[in-house]
Amino acid sequence: EAEWCYRLLGEDKAKEAWGAIANAKSEVSEDAVLAIVDDVFPAVEVCGSRMVGYVQAGVELTTPMKIADGAGNGLVILGDNRQPEGGPSLSEKIETLATRAVTSKVDGETQTEGSGLEVLSHPL
Repeated sequence: EAEWCYRLLGEDKAKEAWGAIANAKSEVSEDAVLAIVDDVFPAVEVCGSRMVGYVQAGVELTTPMKIADGAGNGLVILGDNRQPEGGPSLSEKIETLATRAVTSKVDGETQTEGSGLEVLSHPL
């Protein structure tokens, strides 16, 4: 599964921004989230679960069990985020995530195609 992974600034570098998020009484604004994003990477999520034994034993997984399992992700493979000299800024990269095409190939053959628009209209 194609993903966009975000590296977040530590509280030491963005204490005010993290405080605004921690103290939010309702929804957190997009600007507040962007204030703590340090970089974005293309990535691949390899689905997996620690609950396989339960499923094989016929146990129906509840929502809390799925959340405790980390939403079923086994591992994440981060792509290369190095930019050529004069490459796009972080804000430019984030602005284009919604329209950036992603193609999954196995042995050179296209398996799936999509874009960030398919993630609730924007991957942020």
